[in-house]
Amino acid sequence: MFRLLKVVGNVTTHDLVRSLERLSNATLTRKMPDRYKSFLRMSRQYDYLIRAKRAGRGHCPNGLQTTGAGGLAVQCWACPDPERNLPEGWQDAPQSDSFLYALMLTIDANFRLKNRIRSNERDDPSLCAGQGYFVLNEPYKHHLRNYVAEEDLRQYGLGSAIRSALDHRTAIGVILRHRLSVEAAFETAGQGFAAANKAPFPWAGSKAIGTDLDNYDIQFALPVWHAAAAHETSCQAANSLSHAVGVGRTNGKASREQKVDYLNFEKNVKEGDTLARKMIIAMAERDRQREQFEEVDVSLTPAMRTDWQGRLDRWNANPSAPNPYVLDGNQGRSEAQILADLKRAELEDLRAGRQAAMLGDMTAVAFIKAALQLEDMQRRITAEVKESTNLTAERSSQIDEQRASFYKKLHSWETHQRVFMPGVGALRLKEEEKRES
Repeated sequence: MFRLLKVVGNVTTHDLVRSLERLSNATLTRKMPDRYKSFLRMSRQYDYLIRAKRAGRGHCPNGLQTTGAGGLAVQCWACPDPERNLPEGWQDAPQSDSFLYALMLTIDANFRLKNRIRSNERDDPSLCAGQGYFVLNEPYKHHLRNYVAEEDLRQYGLGSAIRSALDHRTAIGVILRHRLSVEAAFETAGQGFAAANKAPFPWAGSKAIGTDLDNYDIQFALPVWHAAAAHETSCQAANSLSHAVGVGRTNGKASREQKVDYLNFEKNVKEGDTLARKMIIAMAERDRQREQFEEVDVSLTPAMRTDWQGRLDRWNANPSAPNPYVLDGNQGRSEAQILADLKRAELEDLRAGRQAAMLGDMTAVAFIKAALQLEDMQRRITAEVKESTNLTAERSSQIDEQRASFYKKLHSWETHQRVFMPGVGALRLKEEEKRES
């Protein structure tokens, strides 16, 4: 019962023992023996034996002693595994279908958010070190010590994060598609950066990690940029997960180790309904994206389409090639620069006495700028209404005032529209007749 209360209701050992003491001595008039430490040890031993039993270690000679790295972890049923759910010949699939058999993992990169409240290995030793979701401590720390002083790690503030990881167990390894935690994969994000930028893991394939990473092609990318402003556009484009081949919508992050077994199993048994729901959402999103893509694609010339596909193929084959997702040269002209050019052109027309430039009470540039401001105002009002499910009376009144202001400015702008867009009056009249018919 306590194991279930712990993983479902977050009941701690301290709370349970104190509750049992109150049941035995409700008036607090008798001194009760302190059973907290003994109950804590027994509960952890029971948890360990239950995990070993569910992993089938009782059927193996010396089952507990011979359990390998991640041997007690609850694995994801839906992730690709050659021994369970991949078709024969999957490794010979064409390059265009290879993403179907790729395992997508993520690491939580909030380096030091809760380090101060985490126990270290001396105060809270693990009973099944390396057999669940945390790697073995000593080989892991030995690997991290080689990268604390690296220049690129200091640049991103990871040096101090790795130093704190030598005393704390931090960060999470999660399956990005199905949100299950990975066996022997809870680690610090600094290791991910070290692996991405440096050498292969010297302890991969050993007792610390059962998988030999040298046998796999690994691609690194960032699904979420928490501090995008600190990175250049070229850096974001080069490392964005959205630009990786075969990547669609993802989700991730996990939770504490003592609950991971329960959460992994719960997500596994619900995977049928979850994947069916995600499939419906993905198909609707695919149709929307395809419609938008086709709308843009028809406006391109065959030569432009061939050039873009070639640039994309070269970048996918060689990441050091020019990135097609980064604009060539400058980042385009700003609205202020374009308006300045229009003002200079209109001023020249006024000096030359051209009749079209003399019409109206406002300049053409002011007319265009007012139209853009009205469009932005309309979008902000629409977004405010959609995001606010329960509007207060005061906020609803403020939105009505914004709408009234918008319509006043719109009617004023439509007056000038007849000058700069003479044919719009006939078009508006046709639309009104169509609505009335």
